[in-house]
Amino acid sequence: DAYYGDGGGGGGASSVRRLLQHADAHERHNGAVFSDSAHTLRTRRLLDVFGDSLKYVNRLYNDKFGNDARKVPAHMPHFIDRRIMAELQAQFADEFERTSSHRLRAGDDMQYSFSYMYYVVHARPELTLND
Repeated sequence: DAYYGDGGGGGGASSVRRLLQHADAHERHNGAVFSDSAHTLRTRRLLDVFGDSLKYVNRLYNDKFGNDARKVPAHMPHFIDRRIMAELQAQFADEFERTSSHRLRAGDDMQYSFSYMYYVVHARPELTLND
């Protein structure tokens, strides 16, 4: 059961809707009944914030690299090239600094794996024979 990695997320409003539907289905499947509506609101708010941050990075990348259909990467370990990540963080220094300043997720966070994956796809750093 890996919703985030099934390629179904597109970073748009429909993705957020699917995330909410997934959370509701998960609660029903596990028999979790919450009499405390505050818990449900917190859960929905976290999913909204996650979706908002994906849309935020997608907008940044649309401005920088042009419009493209970007999907949510799988929720799994990723190989990260430190040199490319340093380049990405230098390119979007203010955005990563703002993300680091947040105690909790926020709608203007740089999503780590999403931003890295599509930076690699779009920036296409030049490789030398030594690389």
